[in-house]
Amino acid sequence: MKRSNRGFTVTELAIVIAVIAVLAALLVPSFIGIVAKANLARDEQTVRSVDMLLITDKALGGTHNTMYDAVTLAAQNGIAMPAFSAAVADNIMLWDSQNDLMCYCKNDEYDYISQSATKPSDYKLFAVYSSAPALQQYSVYWDSSSAFTGTLTVGFDAGDNTQNFLLNYERLSGEAQSVIIRTNGQDLTVNAPGDTVRHYGCVKVLRITAVSNDDCYYECGYVENFAYYGTGKVVATATARFAQSMAEIQAICPSIVIMPGAQFDCVLPQNNEESNESSQSSESSQSESNESEQNVSSETSTPHVHSYTEYINYGTYHKKVCSVCGDAEEVVHESETECAVCHSYTDDIYIVFTINGEENSYAYIDYKSFGLFTYDSETINFNDLNWSSFCSSYGDGASKIAIYLPQQFGGGTITKIGAFETCSGLTEIYLPSTVDTIGASAFSDLSSLSKVCLSGALTTIEDNAFYACTSLNTVVLPAGAISVDANAFSHCSPGLNVIILSE
Repeated sequence: MKRSNRGFTVTELAIVIAVIAVLAALLVPSFIGIVAKANLARDEQTVRSVDMLLITDKALGGTHNTMYDAVTLAAQNGIAMPAFSAAVADNIMLWDSQNDLMCYCKNDEYDYISQSATKPSDYKLFAVYSSAPALQQYSVYWDSSSAFTGTLTVGFDAGDNTQNFLLNYERLSGEAQSVIIRTNGQDLTVNAPGDTVRHYGCVKVLRITAVSNDDCYYECGYVENFAYYGTGKVVATATARFAQSMAEIQAICPSIVIMPGAQFDCVLPQNNEESNESSQSSESSQSESNESEQNVSSETSTPHVHSYTEYINYGTYHKKVCSVCGDAEEVVHESETECAVCHSYTDDIYIVFTINGEENSYAYIDYKSFGLFTYDSETINFNDLNWSSFCSSYGDGASKIAIYLPQQFGGGTITKIGAFETCSGLTEIYLPSTVDTIGASAFSDLSSLSKVCLSGALTTIEDNAFYACTSLNTVVLPAGAISVDANAFSHCSPGLNVIILSE
């Protein structure tokens, strides 16, 4: 039998090619659409995951002053740096330094996926860059091993870059702005007579040509060489560390405001660890840094928890004096009241008004003459009889009201939270480690309440304890067996996150 060697005709080939082209025209856009949707879902999930970490860490007492803090927290929980760059082309993943949340920009619209938030000015949003942006719309998180070039007109975070290059922040005109700059061994020059600058991290050579006289340059990190000062207000905060002596610093900048806790003649922390950690104030980071700092120098020890009767305005850090032994330290707000020196307790309750939230201004309040609290059978209750006059006298215009309860009060130990539902305007409350019960309707209808730091000994949350607390967005419950009434959080925000810590 003769084998046929006949192939495809030109017509047949043309038909096959045409069919393939039609199928490709139909399928390729669908495939591209599927990939785009997958990338969008990936980005949105990253935003949710990082937000959950930030919210939980804040509820546990942590703060994130720089994007580096947020990136580090995410990395510690399995979210690596590449995830902060959007998978969808032309979309941008942003860290909002004002709201401490992630923001996702898609099609020029800003979406806060996990929490409702008001978008701040663009320069308060940090975006990841590996090359200097032609248009400095957002503040820069530098994800590159190379030097950053060009003049800055927005905030900056050096990330993990340890190259010694010059950062020049210069704005000689335009609307005043308040920026965050974090360096990691770079030089920094600031020439912005109308602006406020908060510096974190480690700066090798610092030159301040001009900053605002009304607000100022805040040093919150480590300065190896403060080389020049021109005009404007400069504040060394409680976390500031200088390699030079106080006399040398004051000779360069005679008007510098030195807050208690600022230290001089300090040794440069190895790998800049201390200066990086100074931008985080969670309890865990403090305890870890305390051990390492003691090995470097006794002058750089982290403050410890005290029982206090004196409360003085020192920005985010405060000096409090133990009423029993008289020992004093600069400390971050704590709900614990045991003196680390003499282990005594006091029954002082601290009511803190934030008058200018961005400036972290706090006021110490003597509440006793107003009779605001009562104690009976291990239960503390709030008395609103003089609350209005108290707030108008000490907290007029306050954006936040926080209450810190002690372990001991009225001659006994506080184990139960009673009626606080008439404490109008309360935004935060910190419970001592002795509290095991939050009573029925304890905080009901407090629409302003947004943060509750619960006790590790907590076992019971009773009926309607947080009824209609519509501003409450996160509750972190301690590990272990805990009884929560079915209506404890009824009529709260639909987006309320109730997190139970693992053992």
